Amino acid sequence: MDENESTSTRSDDTLSVSEGLRSGGQLPVTVPPKTDLSRRILTWLAVGGACLLIGALAVYFGFYVPGQKALKTAQDDLATLQQTLTDTQAELATAESDLAAAQTNAAAAQTELAALQAAVPLLRVQNDVLSARLALVGQDTLTARQMLGLAETDMAALVEVLKTTDPEVAGAIQQRLSDAAAAFARNDITDTSSELRILSENLAILGQR
Repeated sequence: MDENESTSTRSDDTLSVSEGLRSGGQLPVTVPPKTDLSRRILTWLAVGGACLLIGALAVYFGFYVPGQKALKTAQDDLATLQQTLTDTQAELATAESDLAAAQTNAAAAQTELAALQAAVPLLRVQNDVLSARLALVGQDTLTARQMLGLAETDMAALVEVLKTTDPEVAGAIQQRLSDAAAAFARNDITDTSSELRILSENLAILGQR
């Protein structure tokens, strides 16, 4: 009886397959269960992906992030140095301008000093000569002699200043004073007064330069 049941079952299965084929159906496909190899491959892929991710994170945080920080620090340092250089160049330009102004002022001061150094002895000689002339007009020969002596002393200082800038004028006015002193020594009041008058005119012209 078991044999009959088995035969009947196979017949039923064959009939079901035949009916399925006749109706345009497909035979059922049996999917084999996953093997251990598939699971191993999936495990290795997961482990490999995790290792790649860990490696990428290590590179990012170990090299890229510190590199970016170092680059930012270098850029900040460069900007600071450039600003310092700009400030230094501005200070240098200001210092050079101040130095040029100081040199100009110093040159002007030297010129003014030279003018004063020439003006003071010139005014002294003029004062001496005018005093001597005034004494001669008043027939005060003693005062005239004293003023001529002072004029010769002050004339030496004036000539010392003028001999580097105008030696011809220095020699001419010194000679004029010597002629006046010689005329006074001869007791020639007329010639002395004449020489002192010409000398006064020369000194006045010199003072207007």
